Amino acid sequence: MNPIQGLIPEPSRITTLKGKFTLDNNVIISWVGAEAESTAFLRTEYLRTATGFTLPLEAGLNGTIQLRWRGLHLDVCRHFFSVKEVCRFIDLMALHRLNMFHFHITEDQGWRIEIKKYPKLTEIGSIRKATLIGYMNDRPRKYDNTPYGGFYTQDQIREIVAFAAARLISVVPEIDMPGHMAVAITAYPELENTGAQLGIRTTWGISSSVLNIEDSTVDFIRDVLDEVMDLFPGRFIHIGGDESPKQEWSESHRAQERMVELGLKSEDELQSWFIPKRNERSELVHSRMSEGKAWFHTPRLCRGTGSRLSDSGSR
Repeated sequence: MNPIQGLIPEPSRITTLKGKFTLDNNVIISWVGAEAESTAFLRTEYLRTATGFTLPLEAGLNGTIQLRWRGLHLDVCRHFFSVKEVCRFIDLMALHRLNMFHFHITEDQGWRIEIKKYPKLTEIGSIRKATLIGYMNDRPRKYDNTPYGGFYTQDQIREIVAFAAARLISVVPEIDMPGHMAVAITAYPELENTGAQLGIRTTWGISSSVLNIEDSTVDFIRDVLDEVMDLFPGRFIHIGGDESPKQEWSESHRAQERMVELGLKSEDELQSWFIPKRNERSELVHSRMSEGKAWFHTPRLCRGTGSRLSDSGSR
């Protein structure tokens, strides 16, 4: 046995055997513990509805889960999936004993979650007019010229969260900021820095547009996240943060004024101010952190195993 380092642990017991076994609806699955019970039930249901298949028996395995965070990511912004498809995805996660569903629901190419205080996010932002065919660097670029998209109502989000919870899976929503907000800026131009008219992106890659740093924009983020926190009872919210070009801020007179007001030396420090840890206005949102919520953004993810997540400074 040569497990992938840090991801597939050595089994606690392995016995070399000979012969074969058949997986069908007569298989008996045993378990110890609540999480294992859920997995056993799902696997039993899977086998019950399957026709059965036979595999060579090379070894018998008995092991335990060692990683607390066993996640899988689904981007529904570039490519939209129905509630039924999302639930099927969650079912497959449970079958493989994964427990953290990273739900990527906002992007430059589409806004997928209903926010009642800002209805234009989905009225305008859920449908793009076309989609790039092929890769970003293909030349000449070709588009399908077909409107594409969709979004989840808040009731549908609750349905997905409940479906996941029944399978002992936590849903981690991703609301990117201050970059990857072209859709929000298109729907609400007052969030923009330069006065340019944006549109929902039909290509991939990283947009140069970022949110401005006005108090009204902080209020927008606070309001959006208030509704998001009401819908997702899990501990974590992902806020992206790794792909936020600073050119607009460096060329914005207002952003440069704000840096002076705050005693900041660079646009990188301005982004750190924007992220809730540093922004006193945003702490109005984070009075709810006492409920056990925690922020994290991409640079905070541990490289390699992904088995740990530091909470320090992200609450």
